[in-house]
Amino acid sequence: MELNVKCSPKIKEYLSNLHTSTVSIYSIANKAKAKGLDPEKIVPIHLATTIGEKVEGLMSSIIPELEGSGLAKRLKELEKEYGAGDWRVAFKIAEEVSDGKFCKLDSVESEILTGIRTGLAYITQGIVSAPLEGIIDAKLKT
Repeated sequence: MELNVKCSPKIKEYLSNLHTSTVSIYSIANKAKAKGLDPEKIVPIHLATTIGEKVEGLMSSIIPELEGSGLAKRLKELEKEYGAGDWRVAFKIAEEVSDGKFCKLDSVESEILTGIRTGLAYITQGIVSAPLEGIIDAKLKT
């Protein structure tokens, strides 16, 4: 795990140990869930160390096709271009998701709705439920 924070070597070691332990625990939990005794076959909460990973994990909980789609990587690129937390990152990622850059959905309306939700998930740093529950639908009108 690469830490992009300025801190003492002792704190970096502590954070690295937390990450290693968490990955290990997730592995154990996924092995247990794979036995089929739980309705979920995997741990449903994704590990995320960046906002991009958090947004991709959050959005893939309702649009599974987004998992591993490159969304997190693209958010990182946009943050380098515009700055972390910049509103332009949210608008750009909303546009790209709406255009079907990361996955194709069953309708243009679904892609636009997913784009709007993804932009909102980014701008709220993936910590509120609004992207998943606050936006009900998107309709195209002439």
